[in-house]
Amino acid sequence: MGAKDKNTSLSKLVESYNAQEISLLVKSLSGKVKLPKNFDEKKEYRKHLVSKYRK
Repeated sequence: MGAKDKNTSLSKLVESYNAQEISLLVKSLSGKVKLPKNFDEKKEYRKHLVSKYRK
């Protein structure tokens, strides 16, 4: 049974497939990085940007 039989467009079929692939990737990566409880993401990202664009 294909997309035509289900009255589904090809773009919707591809979108659905891509969403599943991303979900599987995210699941496989979760729990891989251990951060301190007091880790400040915004502060660290700011530091990253400053070092990247400092001239």
